Amino acid sequence: MDAVTAAAVAADRGVTPPSPRRVRELTAALKDVAIAVCSRAKPAEPTVEAGGDGLSQVAEAVRRVQASLA
Repeated sequence: MDAVTAAAVAADRGVTPPSPRRVRELTAALKDVAIAVCSRAKPAEPTVEAGGDGLSQVAEAVRRVQASLA
């Protein structure tokens, strides 16, 4: 199961929803990765925090992608 699906299932099962700040942080990191891949440039240094919220698996997946592009 991928990280986004896991987060959606957890949210549906009553896990406390992530903060809007956390969602914006991950959205910005994903946008940076997409831009870097499309332009064949190095993405910004990974800044996504692990966190203990329902998005921790998503954050870990984003960090792995960022690290693979460095």
